[in-house]
Amino acid sequence: MDQMSDMALPLSTSRLNKRGSVADYAYDKLRDRIIFLELAPDSVLSRTRLSDELGVSLTPLREALQRLQGEGLVQIIPQSKTYVARIDKKKLNAAHFLRVSLESEVVRRLTADHSQVLIETLNAIVDQQRKLIDTPEQANQFHALDELFHQTMFEAAGQPDLHKMLLTQLGDLARLRRLELPNTGKTQWVVDAHQRIITSIKAGDPEISLNALRTDISASISKIAEISAQYPDYFC
Repeated sequence: MDQMSDMALPLSTSRLNKRGSVADYAYDKLRDRIIFLELAPDSVLSRTRLSDELGVSLTPLREALQRLQGEGLVQIIPQSKTYVARIDKKKLNAAHFLRVSLESEVVRRLTADHSQVLIETLNAIVDQQRKLIDTPEQANQFHALDELFHQTMFEAAGQPDLHKMLLTQLGDLARLRRLELPNTGKTQWVVDAHQRIITSIKAGDPEISLNALRTDISASISKIAEISAQYPDYFC
C-alpha cells in the first residue's frame, strides 16, 4: 500500500475505469469540466469549439451533450443554443436522499464484511487527500479523490454498476460539494470524516460507521442557503 499511496490517482469524477467510445470520452471530459466548475452555470457551449478542444467529431459530441442534458447538467435549446444548467435547489434534497439511502447500505455491508485490502485502499486515498488540505489550487484533485473514496466502497460491496447509476443523479450535488471545498477548514473536515468512516468500518461498528457516513455526505446539503447566497448566479 505504500506504493499505492504515492500513485497519482485518476482525476475524473465520472468513471474510474474509462469506457471505450469517443462519445464516452467526450461525456467524461465535459462532465468533469462542469462538476469542477470550469464550465460555470449559464456558460454557452459552442459545439464547434468543444469539438476542436476535445478532438472529437460533432456526432459523438452531440451524444455526450444529450446524456449531460439527461442528467440535468446541460440545457439544449434546439436551433438556438446549448448551455450549462444552473444547480437546481429543488432537486438537491432528492439526490441527497437517494445517495444516503444507497450508500448507507453499502457501508452497513462493508462494516459487517470487509477485507484488509479495502481498509488499506481507503487509507491510501485519504493519505492523498491529506496532502492537499488547504491547497485551493488542487481543489479539483481533492474532489476527484473524494469521489474515488466513495466509489471504492461501492466496488468493494460488489455494486460498481449501482455507483455508475448513482453518479447520473448526483451532478448538482457534486457541484454543490465542489463549491464548498474552498471554504476554510472544509478539506480538513472531509479528511477527518473519511478517516472516521474507515476506522468505524474496521472496528465493525455499524452504528458509528453509518453516523460517520451520513455526517460526511450531509454536510453540504445542510448549507444550501449559505452556498447559494454566496453564488447566487449558479442556482435556480
